[in-house]
Amino acid sequence: MGQMTIWGMSSVTLTVSSQSSPLLNEEQFSWFASLPLLIGIPGATFGGMMTEYFGPKKFQILITPVLAASLVVMHIASWEGIVEAGLAPLTLMITRTLQSAVTGLAVAVVCQIFLSNSCPEFQSAVTGLAVPVVCQFSCEMADSRLRGTLGSLVDFWGYSGFVLCYISGYFMHWTTMTLVLPLFTFLPSFILLLITHESPVWLARKGKLTEAKNTLSSLRRTAEEVSEEFEGLKKDTQEKQSCLQAFRLMKHKHNYIPLTIAILMPFFKELAGNVAIAMFMVDIFRLAGVGLHPNLCSFITGLVRVVSNFIGALVLHRFPRRIMLLTGLTVVALANFGFGVIYYLKDSGKDLSNFNWVPLVMLSMFMIGYGVGVGAPTWLVSAEIIPNSIRCVGFGITIAIYSATAFCTSKTFYSMQDIIGLHGIFWFFSVSTFGYWLLVYFVVPETRGFTLMEIEEFWKKHEKEISV
Repeated sequence: MGQMTIWGMSSVTLTVSSQSSPLLNEEQFSWFASLPLLIGIPGATFGGMMTEYFGPKKFQILITPVLAASLVVMHIASWEGIVEAGLAPLTLMITRTLQSAVTGLAVAVVCQIFLSNSCPEFQSAVTGLAVPVVCQFSCEMADSRLRGTLGSLVDFWGYSGFVLCYISGYFMHWTTMTLVLPLFTFLPSFILLLITHESPVWLARKGKLTEAKNTLSSLRRTAEEVSEEFEGLKKDTQEKQSCLQAFRLMKHKHNYIPLTIAILMPFFKELAGNVAIAMFMVDIFRLAGVGLHPNLCSFITGLVRVVSNFIGALVLHRFPRRIMLLTGLTVVALANFGFGVIYYLKDSGKDLSNFNWVPLVMLSMFMIGYGVGVGAPTWLVSAEIIPNSIRCVGFGITIAIYSATAFCTSKTFYSMQDIIGLHGIFWFFSVSTFGYWLLVYFVVPETRGFTLMEIEEFWKKHEKEISV
């Protein structure tokens, strides 16, 4: 949640751009909002290495105060002397760059549940592009019954950071938020990290088997669970595969076809507008003229998203993945299209004073469709369908392309708005969502109820029948 308050600050500081004396113009703000996505890619690679060196717990303890301080330092940009000297934009950009770099360091190793048996030495680098280190930490600390639920709740906690920014921006100025938010996010996290255990998976990888077993003994329910998992950890540390071997295996059809599909899933997911809408939510509602305070509207839709994410986490393992994806994508496509229509009519001079509530409903629909049926299933299926022999490298490539796509959609938001209008942007999101729907319908296999080995055998069995 703390890391997402860093991202969510961009949504709140949008109000700065609409003031008579803005601290950031549109071009500067587009960079301000998008920097975490751009710098996060190389930062995550280095962060993976740091996570492997220090350990997930210690690494989080080290970076949490830095992230908190970076928010506090943003307050300097509002000082009268800084503003009069014209240094406010530079101050904001420097602090944002620091936030982006440190947040990128926090984006470390993919959940161990996906990658525990392949290419361990590379997990700390390329696959570090994927999920926040907190995801890895929680998955490595939890037993097998809870790992799936914890993994699917990452989006829930992440978007809660945005919601916290939306509602805080309704009651206080952004400069006050930079001082208050760290007290409610980073401080509790730091205290809890001090009293928790180090990851038993990391301890075993470092040869600290006694400490790993003691940690498992305090976290698991029975001695049998401890013994079984401990033996698995010892086996995993002995079986290693080089990254070069994983790259060589990609030339096989039964490997590169599922990898291609896994790459396209989050690629299309992001073209549906997820990050761009979250980053520019406040400004979107301001332009749409809903009639309510933009921050209040953002809070309402954000709260809908958080609740939807929670529901999605609960039902993820109870319904077929394809059904969830197809249903969620249908709702998202209709919501994007409907918002585009409303804004097109408004931009054409139509009197829509009686329909001011429609944009709020459309974006709430978007959040429901995405939160329940698109977000978590996309990441789960894309990780499941990549063969084990290339999963660590393949998922890292997938996340790198996803991050680049998210950066492009957010960085070009204002430019595209000038070219095709806000309605055109949402229609583009709608068409992209339909493209994702077609991908799921025609080529994405059902993975619920199948083991990772059975999914891998599916690609080998149908190798001659399948073409990209």
